[in-house]
Amino acid sequence: NKATNAGEYKADAILSLEEGYKDNYKITGETVLEKNWKIESKAVENPVIELSENEYVYDGTEKKPIVVVKDGTTVIPVSEYKVTYSDNTAAGKATVTVTDIKGGNYIVNGTAKFNIVSQKIDVSGITWSDSVFTYDGTEKKVEVTGTLPEGVAVTYLNNKATNVGEYNAVAIFSGDTDNYNLIENKTAKLIISARQGSISNIQDLSKVYDGENVSEPT
Repeated sequence: NKATNAGEYKADAILSLEEGYKDNYKITGETVLEKNWKIESKAVENPVIELSENEYVYDGTEKKPIVVVKDGTTVIPVSEYKVTYSDNTAAGKATVTVTDIKGGNYIVNGTAKFNIVSQKIDVSGITWSDSVFTYDGTEKKVEVTGTLPEGVAVTYLNNKATNVGEYNAVAIFSGDTDNYNLIENKTAKLIISARQGSISNIQDLSKVYDGENVSEPT
């Protein structure tokens, strides 16, 4: 006739006479009474779903925070529900779904969200800076030096020239924009300066007038 957990039960009441009454009284009818009774599972309308982490940085792996479910301040045993995760690898909003396991003391269902934020790209291994050349008739160019981060590609605008001048070169970076904060386009100067020439072996052709023609040097 006693129980704690949700379920269906049968209680038996056995009737008997106390000492002092047995000689003068007897019980007529049934001496064993049966009663079926039950404890209903508690339906939790607004379960509190707490996550061990509410934000992760994308790294290509599944994220599965530890889940604690409460009825108000009372922790619901993990045997009462199952937990599934969705959209929990790529950057964005991930979902935790709590689904009731039938036959328990609670009826509990609900969802919670957590964030997976885009990863910042480490650009410490690359350099993009102004380049100065001296004109020599060949093509000059400015490029990113170092090792590009994995998954990142670079293309260029106006980064090649042959003639003397100052050019604005642009490096354009591309890659996985869903999960990474890509490098912004960068500008550098490509400068080709004029080649400095020299004049030598110039003969001194000055002389005092003497009525004779001056011949061209040979």
